[in-house]
Amino acid sequence: GALAAILERQDELLQHGLVKRLSTDMAVKCQAPRVFSVSEAIAALPEGLVLVTLNLNPVAGEAFLVISLNTLSYLVHRYFGGGNTKPPSVTGRADATSSEMRVASKLTELYLQSVTDAFKEKVAFESEVIDTQNNLDALEERVATEKYLALVTDVSTPDFEDVLRLFVPFESFESLEDKLAGPKQE
Repeated sequence: GALAAILERQDELLQHGLVKRLSTDMAVKCQAPRVFSVSEAIAALPEGLVLVTLNLNPVAGEAFLVISLNTLSYLVHRYFGGGNTKPPSVTGRADATSSEMRVASKLTELYLQSVTDAFKEKVAFESEVIDTQNNLDALEERVATEKYLALVTDVSTPDFEDVLRLFVPFESFESLEDKLAGPKQE
């Protein structure tokens, strides 16, 4: 439906942004949206990650973008000219380096820009980063049964694959469905 077409557009925009801003040509593909409770969402997350807490107006409540250290390490490595050599392993590492945090903030910006641009004919999203953490505290503070719509985006190159995850409060997002299905905003 309408959402699938929008997400496809978002993939293209994000892919383009990664090339332009982070000098990395990745295949980008959003999976079909799914609904998870907070506890289910957390169970699926990698050990090392950066959690970005967001406002995504007009969606009420906080949304979360999760970027794994694996992806950040890879992007930093590529960005600083590591070419096609293997980036250092992130196994057992919980904290992002300062370079990874900088790349996380660029990637967040790119990602949110791609969301805003892809949805703009239907929903005028305004995004704001509230906090960026190296842990899941902000997500773990939520009620375990609270439902989130998960947009999981596969990102890959011939020698790397991972996902970016956006969690949006489900009930609030659901209330936008009429806008998504309806004619575009004037």
